[in-house]
Amino acid sequence: MKTASIKYLICKIIHLHYFTLVCFAILLSSKTVAQCPLNIDFVQGSFAGWQCYTGYIFFDKITLVPSSPDTNRHLIIAAPNSETDYFGGFPKLCPNGSGFSVRLGNDGALANAESISYTFTIPAGQNDFSLVYNYAVVFEDPGHAQNEQPRLRIEVMNITDNKIDPCSSFDFVATASIPGFKTSDKRYNDDAPVRYKDWSAAYINLKKSAGKTFKITFTTTDCSKRGHFGYAYIDINSVCNSTAQGSVFCPDDTFVDLVAPPGFQTYSWFNTAHTILGTQQHLILNPIPRSGDTIMVAFTPYNGYGCIDTLTALLSNTLSITANAGPDTVFCANPAIRLGIKPTAGEVYSWSPATGLSNPNISNPVASPGFTTRYTLTAINTGGGCRSTDVVELVKKCDVIEFYVPAAFTPNGDGKNDRLSPVLYGYSKVNYFRVYNRYGQLLYSAASDQPGWDGNIHGKPAATQTVVWMIEAVDAYNKIERRQGTTVLIR
Repeated sequence: MKTASIKYLICKIIHLHYFTLVCFAILLSSKTVAQCPLNIDFVQGSFAGWQCYTGYIFFDKITLVPSSPDTNRHLIIAAPNSETDYFGGFPKLCPNGSGFSVRLGNDGALANAESISYTFTIPAGQNDFSLVYNYAVVFEDPGHAQNEQPRLRIEVMNITDNKIDPCSSFDFVATASIPGFKTSDKRYNDDAPVRYKDWSAAYINLKKSAGKTFKITFTTTDCSKRGHFGYAYIDINSVCNSTAQGSVFCPDDTFVDLVAPPGFQTYSWFNTAHTILGTQQHLILNPIPRSGDTIMVAFTPYNGYGCIDTLTALLSNTLSITANAGPDTVFCANPAIRLGIKPTAGEVYSWSPATGLSNPNISNPVASPGFTTRYTLTAINTGGGCRSTDVVELVKKCDVIEFYVPAAFTPNGDGKNDRLSPVLYGYSKVNYFRVYNRYGQLLYSAASDQPGWDGNIHGKPAATQTVVWMIEAVDAYNKIERRQGTTVLIR
């Protein structure tokens, strides 16, 4: 929120034999906007604040013990990442713009179980507190009994009151009838069919819970018979209040794009006169509305996977955007340099020139520069307004340009000096690095300085001997240099 004080309506749908819309006004100030718990959205690129667990499943009993993060079972996925899930084809990185997601579990099938949990206390006075978590799941479906199937379990526990939140806690169990799930056209070793669900969201309504402590837990399991896998992708949004995205817009926008959380079964946008305005996740308002108007969206989860709830958008044309291309950087030998900062939801980015960038249309691409380079970032709001630019300079400067090859190496497996490779300073590329014996037989060749020769010939350890190496490398200023010398292999 850019405004210091906003008055808006919160509405709650109550299911009886019919539904009743109950609205009441709240004053929201910059001092009372709900702040998210530190790193609950994985934005630090780590599991800081989270507790990881590993274990197993036997029938319907899941046994877990605290553990450090296991990258095969608790994996942080960080931007930029354009990979898609093999079975589901959806992006591994959550499309909510946070830049970080977690893969929980894997496509192994060892009756494994793994879990992550986060415990937090809502600060006093923060009664407008909510969370939106995002998930995507992939299960093999062998058709076992329900308690033996792969699953994702989500639990939100009110520790203060010793109660589980029924609207936010449930199991996804592999079955062809899961609402919103699809069947993959791929299988694992021609085994059981694979069911998946693309990125979806669930809304955790923790209003009027200031001062209370909660624990959110995500758990995945394989099938209990050790033959079929289950895994999930998890992320949590970086905004912890009940305001719809896009409600603050630019005065010069050509349209306003209001966005509800993704993955619910139905949406209903309406104004204070109860007029239905749209039934999709996005509501496009063109021409732009008046500042001060109020619009609500009611969203319904798939049956059995949450409760009906409502977000509110008090429309305000007070948004401003400041492009941030990141700090100027001095480099030497063409490293990968991260530009910009993490993205902000609702902003659109473009970099110029696009040369050398991993993706010129994201907020924080990786640059692989050549000589001194200047990049300009342009940031605008989704509606086209609030245009802002910023420039970053990448300056090439090399204090040392040199390389050497060790005079000896000892490939004995102790982790010290086990490989023969060149050590480079101020060089951007190795065209070749070759190792020969005294008879001129080629023992090793690579178009890189890594990983280097391990001292083996056809997989067997070579005896102590003197070898000849040859190298051709390109320095930071595109000058080619060739050298050769000898090194002693010591056993």
